[in-house]
Amino acid sequence: MAEQQPSSTKKTSKKVDPSQLKGRRFGRVLTKLRKLSREKVHEALQIQKIARKKGDKKKIGEVMIELGLITEQDVLETLAGQSGLLFIDLAVDAIPDSAVEALPVETATTYGIAPVAYDENSKTITIALKSPDNFRAVDDLRLLMGFKVNAVVALPEQIDGRTNIESLHYDDETEEFVVEGRRSASTWIGKYIAELYPDKYKGTSLMMAAAKAVSAKSYDFDTNGNETTIDYTRMLQIVKDAGYNGFIGVEYEGSRLDETAGTKATKELLLKIAKEVK
Repeated sequence: MAEQQPSSTKKTSKKVDPSQLKGRRFGRVLTKLRKLSREKVHEALQIQKIARKKGDKKKIGEVMIELGLITEQDVLETLAGQSGLLFIDLAVDAIPDSAVEALPVETATTYGIAPVAYDENSKTITIALKSPDNFRAVDDLRLLMGFKVNAVVALPEQIDGRTNIESLHYDDETEEFVVEGRRSASTWIGKYIAELYPDKYKGTSLMMAAAKAVSAKSYDFDTNGNETTIDYTRMLQIVKDAGYNGFIGVEYEGSRLDETAGTKATKELLLKIAKEVK
């Protein structure tokens, strides 16, 4: 069957209380979400029926994708609705620190989940699942860690994305370093990896696999303009080798220079080091 683009007859998605969708048939959830009309759902069901008579056992969602009626994201949102779970657009930057701190990195990576929110008073954590049938994660967090758990569903790539790199240069207009190249959504997990390692180079190396942004901090400089507490050449090489694609901000947290002079010295050091990294 020729590949088609999603139909122009597809309706705008509607926000619906997931409790109203739980247990309903796949096609009915799609219509409740206003992703498809009843007519299009019945059309797809008829095609599936004919295909099954010929030995093709595709699920209705797969049939609809091949017909160009819905996308894989629509399928995941519909499956979430069938399970009575909310489907969300996981915004990494909006995840509160309390949620990140409540869910150990090792636990999150083991179960393939991400924290969304945490209420310390009730010990209730909201987690994002890649699939609504990840019952093990929910059960284990309740039984083994004592959490009350609210589960939602998000796109897998939003839970564990990665970054890539092409080249590094300084943008005079924004006054930040830019690493040219392709970038996908970055994961929340990298936010705290470095804090687990006393060796800042090791910690940064691990964190860079999931970094959303990079900040070049400085504390003091020697007579040659080099930072006295951080090997900037080594650190910038780690950033580039990791495939980072984004901006590098500049921060001065020392006391010997004023903020303007310290920031300028950090910028000049980065410009010098940028010519040395390979």
